[in-house]
Amino acid sequence: IYITVFYLCLVLIIFVILCIAYVSASFTKKKFTFLWPLVALRSICGLFVTVLFLPLLDFFVSLLNCIEDDQGRKVHVFFNDVVCFQGEHLIHAILAVSYTHLTLPTIYSVQISVVALSLTK
Repeated sequence: IYITVFYLCLVLIIFVILCIAYVSASFTKKKFTFLWPLVALRSICGLFVTVLFLPLLDFFVSLLNCIEDDQGRKVHVFFNDVVCFQGEHLIHAILAVSYTHLTLPTIYSVQISVVALSLTK
């Protein structure tokens, strides 16, 4: 279930980034064909920069949390049968690091936009 939730979070992040791209392109053209991405962004981005920021970051980073077992292998802290940075774990670790580096600037830019808008009101 851990990996399922991991990939659901990744899909949600990709959805938000695609919505940001669509909304910014629509603002540039000054033409909105669909309004639902704007409404979705308003709700989801508010959650991302406040309530979901640390849990998502912790969720992605916890995938990389490994310890050494009795036999000298690096294994995951919670799932002792998963050997770190081998096989499927390597793919998940690369995705976790990639999406962490992708989402941090996105969340920071959204937060800066929210603060800038609140200062102009």
